[in-house]
Amino acid sequence: MPKNNSKLDFSDRLTTLLKQKQLTLAQVANAIGKSVPSIHRWTRGGEIDYENLRALAGFLEVNWIWLRYGDEAVEELRESVTSSESIADERREYLGKIMENEARMNLAQDMAGIATWEWNVLTNELAGSPNLEQVFGVPIARIRAYLLPFETLGLADLIQKFSDNGLAKEWDFNLPQPGGEDDRWFVSRAKLLYDAQNRPNKIVGVSIDITERKQMQKALEKSEYILRKVIETIPVGLWIADQNGRITLANPEAERIWGGAKLVNLEQYSDYKGWWEDSGKEVGGEGWTLARAVKHGEVSKGEIVNIKAFDGAERTIIMSAIPLLNEHNKIIGAIEVNQDITAIKDAKDLPKAE
Repeated sequence: MPKNNSKLDFSDRLTTLLKQKQLTLAQVANAIGKSVPSIHRWTRGGEIDYENLRALAGFLEVNWIWLRYGDEAVEELRESVTSSESIADERREYLGKIMENEARMNLAQDMAGIATWEWNVLTNELAGSPNLEQVFGVPIARIRAYLLPFETLGLADLIQKFSDNGLAKEWDFNLPQPGGEDDRWFVSRAKLLYDAQNRPNKIVGVSIDITERKQMQKALEKSEYILRKVIETIPVGLWIADQNGRITLANPEAERIWGGAKLVNLEQYSDYKGWWEDSGKEVGGEGWTLARAVKHGEVSKGEIVNIKAFDGAERTIIMSAIPLLNEHNKIIGAIEVNQDITAIKDAKDLPKAE
């Protein structure tokens, strides 16, 4: 086994081995059936899973535990063999769990579509998890500017940017696709880490594909836009109240009919003045179809009322209302529509020509 300083990490040991054996990245990649960028990523500190680690160690003819964890790990394992069998079993189990946890983490990342990456603030080196290219669909070099929008900042500005009480920074970005396909969207979250001397060391981040969420947001925005336009242009007055009866929306036609709109609570419905066409009695606050729909879940259709609008105009309307129910049939609001029939009524009241 090559002699090496135990303080070196995996990437250092791998790089040293390649130099000692005079091997190129291409030779190693070809020997273990991996890509050159993958080998390069490992030499830069990128994560490596168990199977690739064993294949790499076998090709390089070194102990896989030493390659991944260094001299101290091998020494611990050697001591465990020479000590009692029970202790040896515990140590072997411990090392096995380390690799198992790493494998589980990589599997979880793959299943969740999460890529991890880190940028060394001092050396400017960027490394990513083994699944990073799979998540983004392009090599890490192609998305460097998206992962590191702060790369050009000076050290002082970088520290200031990430100094929000240790909270991670988060940002969205869209990745253009070839062939005119819709962009893919990702969200990244990263933190600036410091070394033992409290010096800025590296920025560690995670990224996840949120294309589907963005598409759903876009579809929802389009649907809401269409709904707003329908509400604004329909030729009837539309009122919407919440579960407590507070009026939350009045469309332009409702405001025209009533000479304005008061978005009041249920207790203030009496601000709206109206009299029943058939009896001449005042409707009152609780008589409006919107109030009855909210309070009692009542469905009302085609009730004729003479109103006095806020601008003083007198009009005749047909009002109807329905309650809005959730999946448990609980009232969550109500809708009322008003149709202005003043012109129709006036025409009927005109004396017929002889």
